[in-house]
Amino acid sequence: MFLTQTTPQPVKLVEVEAPKLTPSTRRGLRSVLAGGLTGGINICIVFPAEFIKTQLQLDSGKTIFSAHHTLLNISRGFSPLATILQTRKVKAYEGSVDVVRKTVKERGAKGMYRGITVLLSGTIPMYAVRFGTFDLLKGHFAGADGQLSPVGRLGCGLGAGVAEATLVVTWVET
Repeated sequence: MFLTQTTPQPVKLVEVEAPKLTPSTRRGLRSVLAGGLTGGINICIVFPAEFIKTQLQLDSGKTIFSAHHTLLNISRGFSPLATILQTRKVKAYEGSVDVVRKTVKERGAKGMYRGITVLLSGTIPMYAVRFGTFDLLKGHFAGADGQLSPVGRLGCGLGAGVAEATLVVTWVET
């Protein structure tokens, strides 16, 4: 058996690189907006339940005083000799449904959202920073396929939490 070599035909090799994910300002801005919107929607859904809970916690009851004449002087035409004050506590609300009923009756449906602007002013930036930072870090640490390893996910989440706490929570909570 003899091996012979024929003249090889030229083969063109084309080098193809896998697309690299780079942090995009457009994607980052989209993440910041999505985070802020998510935070706002979250608060709008949860706030009425928090409002009810807070009203019930703060309802320690009103103290009502009532006078009772206990001893009467018969020789003076039944005039009182002593008066005793009795106190009792009356709560404003009887339960969660009562809070909703009374609040809507007194203030309308908007009454259930009284004070929400304060919470929104802290929550929207907090979620925006969290989402934006996570996406920024993911762009730097994701593999060629755009996926994060479990440790990478942990690191991006940690970085987003630190950024959120440093840039927003510290200033909102103090």
